[in-house]
Amino acid sequence: QVPRKTAAMIMIERTDTGDKVGVLEPTYNAAQTIGVTIAKPERDNDGAVCRRLVVHKEDDIFAESEFTDMQESVLFTTLSPENPYAIVPSSAQPGLVAPYQLSIYSSVE
Repeated sequence: QVPRKTAAMIMIERTDTGDKVGVLEPTYNAAQTIGVTIAKPERDNDGAVCRRLVVHKEDDIFAESEFTDMQESVLFTTLSPENPYAIVPSSAQPGLVAPYQLSIYSSVE
């Protein structure tokens, strides 16, 4: 949760592609594009926020980046204090595993 309304920039970057690690850029593959989703986390029977995440309906997703790039994706959004958030980095293709770096920058409005 955030203490008050907050502008946020969330960036996910794969660390196994591009010339940043001395590897040739791979051929573009839409299934390997990456992105980040901000969703509502599950709550346990006592109402406490769990680490588990299950999206039951569209309202469970607060914001989502585009899945257009294989190396990085950036999401700009505003977070409200009334909600807990789960930040979920992912690839367009289920089951794809790759190393990544997640960066979060914020500014209180």
